[in-house]
Amino acid sequence: MKTIVITSDKGGVGKSTLAALIIEWLNFNNVLVDLVDADPIQTTRTWSDNCASDNRIILSKKPEYLIVDTAGTSGAGLSWLKKADIIVAPFQPHYSDIKTILDWFYVINSTLQRKVMFIPNRYQKTNEQKDGLSQVQKVLEEENVGSLLPFLSNRPAIYGVLLNGCNTNFFEQYSDEVFLAETKNLMHSLVGSF
Repeated sequence: MKTIVITSDKGGVGKSTLAALIIEWLNFNNVLVDLVDADPIQTTRTWSDNCASDNRIILSKKPEYLIVDTAGTSGAGLSWLKKADIIVAPFQPHYSDIKTILDWFYVINSTLQRKVMFIPNRYQKTNEQKDGLSQVQKVLEEENVGSLLPFLSNRPAIYGVLLNGCNTNFFEQYSDEVFLAETKNLMHSLVGSF
């Protein structure tokens, strides 16, 4: 079983949304998955419970992947980072998020740094965000650890559709071709092709 831990020291960067999106992608590709919601707010647990109440079981007792959604700043994620095969660190590519995420990256040990995959979330292709991505890429090249995965654009319309949960897999109901292409590109970089 592979363990993917989603963490960030910055709130509101899309950790829970990304956790649900990864689980939906794995389910869509018939990969068994389980979830640990280590965030006290329990967004992804509520989402999985909503899916179950609509008679769609998305989690397995014999998973190929374990997805761990952490609160980041609560400290609850540290023990999970040590167990991770992949550490996903979403961020919005502007100054405050980049400073926070890079400060976090510098203080974790090099073993953990090698497992980190940064995901630019809510990317809008502004000059500030392009500069932010360049800054993260430069740090990763200088440190020679971690990786920068493909971005996901700003897509506020998916949050409710995804996180409310329902009886149909998100990828069977959502039809925005640009978002689906971005997500497929990201997921192939994160977990490979099926």
